[in-house]
Amino acid sequence: MNYSYTVTELCRIFGGSAQNIFSDTRFQNFAIDSRKVQWGDLFICLTGERTDGHLYIQDAIKRGASCIVASRHKIKPGLLTSTTPIILVADPNRAFRDLARDYRHRLSPRARVIGITGSNGKTSTKEITAGLCRFLDNRTHATSGNFNNFVGVPLTILDAKLDEQWWVIEMGTNHFGEIETLAKVVHPHCGIITNIGESHLEFLESTEGVAHEKSGIFQGMESDSIVVVPSSLKHLRIVKQAAAQHGIRLVTYGFTHWEVARADYMAELLYFSPAVSRFRFMDATFETRIGNPLFLENLLGALTLLRLQNVDMELLRKATQTLSVEVQGRMQFREMNGYLLVNDTYNANPTSFKSVLASLRKAYPKRRLLVVAGPMAELGEESLQLHQQLGAEMHQQGVAHLFALGEDLANAYVQGWKSRSQDSPTVLHTEDLQELIAEFQKIQRHDDIVLVKGSRSAHMERVVEALAP
Repeated sequence: MNYSYTVTELCRIFGGSAQNIFSDTRFQNFAIDSRKVQWGDLFICLTGERTDGHLYIQDAIKRGASCIVASRHKIKPGLLTSTTPIILVADPNRAFRDLARDYRHRLSPRARVIGITGSNGKTSTKEITAGLCRFLDNRTHATSGNFNNFVGVPLTILDAKLDEQWWVIEMGTNHFGEIETLAKVVHPHCGIITNIGESHLEFLESTEGVAHEKSGIFQGMESDSIVVVPSSLKHLRIVKQAAAQHGIRLVTYGFTHWEVARADYMAELLYFSPAVSRFRFMDATFETRIGNPLFLENLLGALTLLRLQNVDMELLRKATQTLSVEVQGRMQFREMNGYLLVNDTYNANPTSFKSVLASLRKAYPKRRLLVVAGPMAELGEESLQLHQQLGAEMHQQGVAHLFALGEDLANAYVQGWKSRSQDSPTVLHTEDLQELIAEFQKIQRHDDIVLVKGSRSAHMERVVEALAP
């Protein structure tokens, strides 16, 4: 933060009460991890699934915290009767979000806040959008990594400087109501919904549920704000209805080369390769070093949004030409000895898996495609069926060989594959990484495309490390 809050201001924001501290005492720095406390910090006792900040109050004080923000229901009685400076609140987690909300509204009125959400592609779209914005003005602040939840979003906001001109904030969810809550903290001027897919179905129940949840972004926006979405967005009708209810202008975009549905703003792909791509958009020709269709579509969404924010077209052309984007574990291309390795191991759900498969088929229609697949997590009761369906989809997409690594859910890929083909030499299921690598090396040929993908819990990066030490 580059604004200092008085205790009086903090109590107003938190709906809290202070004891053992002067009302005009100011704080500009805070900590939520006692191990990172520095002298004079405000220590906020967040409660998570695995730990509780209230357990570390004494450690925070020893390290120099000069005031504690704690729940009046959780703090130990001994601290209440001590001389420790404390601000008592109903819920420190909510107080943390409220602090971020207040800080966000102190932003310069000339600045623009872009909110990004979706089932897949949030982080790559955020990196692309932030890269373009940095070309426009180096006073650009963006979400670090995937800090997109109830802790990460407030941290992102409070880490910003109030004179920065572009804020690019990623928002994620796995339970109903989270996007609405985060959007009311972020209060975006405009936004992007990257897609709607089969993510977090364990909690969001269905893709219709995902569409309703992602539409929560509108509830943090002013009427007449603009949100852009791909014309191929699943359950576009649901999202359009939600946008209309909140007076949001929903705009669609897409490539004529790939999109089936007509978009409000279409781009024509002129040339595509892993090293350089060119396309025609809004009567201007763009060139980029982005070399895969998924990232190109994310780029188009960012360009559409920024142009609708009245950014000069020539500036956007120059920004696109200099843009370089690589996100760890997300569609990272690596030329190996005779084949192309595609590292997409950061996470997986059925929608992202299908999108990547389709993308690689578009990009390399004449090259053989091999897939090393790990299980997908948080899919709820339909998990087994969704793995089987994806196995069948891989066969249908023309995957030449499938290597499934893991336990029962990985085997479900094989079951789905075999429902389309009994050609057993083209598929392998194993729980042994070394066996998989040995079989892969027997089958791999020159010029193959090899995709490695699975959920975080599957640790598929170990396959990449074994193939490309």
